[in-house]
Amino acid sequence: MVSDRYRQIFLLQLVLLLTNCFVLIWLVLSSAWYAVIVVSLVVLVIQVLLVVRYLDQSNRAIARFLMSVKYDDVSQGFYREEAPKSFRQLGAAMEDVVTGLIETRTQKEEQATYMRVLVQHIPVVVVALRDDESVSLFNNAARRLFGVSQIRDLDQLREFDPSLAEAIRVLEPGGERLVRVVQDNGLLQLNISATSLKLRGRAEKIVSVQDIQGQLENQEMEAWKKPDPGSDPRNHGLGDADYLAGSNCQ
Repeated sequence: MVSDRYRQIFLLQLVLLLTNCFVLIWLVLSSAWYAVIVVSLVVLVIQVLLVVRYLDQSNRAIARFLMSVKYDDVSQGFYREEAPKSFRQLGAAMEDVVTGLIETRTQKEEQATYMRVLVQHIPVVVVALRDDESVSLFNNAARRLFGVSQIRDLDQLREFDPSLAEAIRVLEPGGERLVRVVQDNGLLQLNISATSLKLRGRAEKIVSVQDIQGQLENQEMEAWKKPDPGSDPRNHGLGDADYLAGSNCQ
């Protein structure tokens, strides 16, 4: 609606300008009414100035609109109260667009902040690698496991364990692998899995590392505590009475 109103006003001014041009040309070529010619010429100049002013107002408003979007500035006004109604409507529409864009951008930034905090505080090691094997993400669990605050690339993990670094390097997205690592504090059974993520046209490999040594030890403990079915005589075809009779004979 606003664009239609703007187009109608511009076309009206353009039609009046062209009409005055034809009238002025006809007066110059076909009459000697010099006073009318001068008046028509003055009107033509005024019309040209009005068209230029009309276009300049729109251009400045569009420039302010783009700057508002760029810098998240909702305080920017586009047209004053004394501006024509069509311009005020256009300015109000621009302000609504800027407000909506800023709200959307704020929501996305909040979601990104939430995800960063979440990744940093989960107990699973998360490392993100670019194509050149440089590290773009290294969460708190990775710092605790590897004993460093930050690493620049995958080669620095070789200081922790060369086999682990090589396993991460060759692991394809969607793959999973178990790596045994011996450290001063004991044996680590590290389960490694990888996935891929594309950000701004760049592919990154997201690697998660989880020490499952404790889980394996718990499974072994439960298996050791569980009685062996083969040690129960009743599982060899003897009933309770036969079992008791055999015990009495002894």
